Amino acid sequence: MKPTLMADSSFSCEITILQARNTGSLPQGSELFVRCYLSAAGRRERIHLDTVDVPAAACSWDEAFSLQCSGSDDSIEELKQESLVFELRQRKCSRWRKCTGAPSSKLLGAAELPWRTAFEAPEMRIEEWVPIIPCRSIAEENEKPPSVRVAMIIRLGSETWEETGKQRRRQGRKKRALEGECRCCGCGEEYCDVFAMAAALEAF
Repeated sequence: MKPTLMADSSFSCEITILQARNTGSLPQGSELFVRCYLSAAGRRERIHLDTVDVPAAACSWDEAFSLQCSGSDDSIEELKQESLVFELRQRKCSRWRKCTGAPSSKLLGAAELPWRTAFEAPEMRIEEWVPIIPCRSIAEENEKPPSVRVAMIIRLGSETWEETGKQRRRQGRKKRALEGECRCCGCGEEYCDVFAMAAALEAF
C-alpha cells in the first residue's frame, strides 16, 4: 500500500540534476546549466533553482536540490497536477558578462516532469532521461535532441532535508539554504505554501 498524505502534512523532496546528453552540436566552449522551475499548488508565480555552469562537451552536474515541503492535503493534491519544468540554458560568454555587469543566458529548450510521476512511483523514487523540446533546431539533421537525466525522491513525514543531508554529506560539498523569503525569485512566505520550510542546494 502506498503511503498517503494527511491534512497539514509535510514531505521532503530531493531533485537531482545528473547530466545531459546529445549536446555535441553546440558551439565549442559553450557553458550549459539547467534551471528548474517549481510551481506551488496552482499559483502563477514560480520558484527557480539553477545548477552550476559546466562545459557542453562534458555535461555532468550531479547536483541535488533538497526541499522541505508542507501544506494542506488539498494543496498537495493540487501540486500533483503540476509539473516541474527543466530548462537547458547556455551561458553568455564571460567577456559579454564582464562588459555588461550582469549574467545572462539563452534558453535552448525545456522539458516537463509531472509531480504525479514521482508521487505514484514505487517507493516514490524515479530516475529517467527527460527529452528537451528545443526552442529552435539546436541539433544537426539526423541528430537526436538533448535530454536531461533527472532523479527524484519524495519522503513523507517529519524527516527533513537537514536529517537526510547529514547522511549524504561529503567533504568539499557546497550548501546554500533558502529560508523564509525565496531569494531565487523574491516571492514571499505567503506564496511558498507547499515549499514553506526551506530549500537547499547540495553540490557533490
